Amino acid sequence: MELSFLAERYQQIKTELGPPDLFGQSVISDYFLAKSFIFSKHNLKDDEMKLFEKLFSIINLLVPKPDLYVYLHVSVEKLLENIE
Repeated sequence: MELSFLAERYQQIKTELGPPDLFGQSVISDYFLAKSFIFSKHNLKDDEMKLFEKLFSIINLLVPKPDLYVYLHVSVEKLLENIE
């Protein structure tokens, strides 16, 4: 399942960004590719994880890296309040 998610995210990134454009607009995303790696460590068996690591290292080299990360932190209580 994690390999499928990784492949799907890679395809989405390549489709949305297209070829590099020196004068293109900024791209804003709520997805961080390394998140797939973090989740896979909790969901895959050792042999599956080895394959995932190999594919992730290849894909990670192919996708553009962000110029800026913005990390937002909100308490669980506030998140629950917002949901209500």
